[in-house]
Amino acid sequence: MKYPNLFTSMNIGSVPIKNRAVMTAMCVGLANHDGSVSEPLAAYYEERAKGGAGLIITECTRINEGDAVSHSSMLSMSHDRYIAPLKDAVDRVHAYGTKLFVPSSFIQAGRMWSCSLRYGVLTRGWRGSFRGIGISF
Repeated sequence: MKYPNLFTSMNIGSVPIKNRAVMTAMCVGLANHDGSVSEPLAAYYEERAKGGAGLIITECTRINEGDAVSHSSMLSMSHDRYIAPLKDAVDRVHAYGTKLFVPSSFIQAGRMWSCSLRYGVLTRGWRGSFRGIGISF
């Protein structure tokens, strides 16, 4: 095998990952317009877990409704009401032994300004910069 470690387990910090197959963050535009996880988005992540990914990194997820919105169907964790739909997706992914990391944006969508303006969501103009944190499930 050319990559003998690909299917070996590892830890990222204290989080055990079943293999090194990682699905990187991609904006797939399947979240509900309010930012909650939709059924199509949960099914999308579940299919990747079923396919063998050890880790799925979701698309960027806002934690600030005022300044960190880069497009109309961007995931959100800015209020408690978003927890239950995300938990459903997490449970579906965990059923296959896959972990889910959620990269979160806060303060300002920054470099996403032109994309945001195109979708008519962020109208405050360019200011600040992109900043992020990660949440692990």
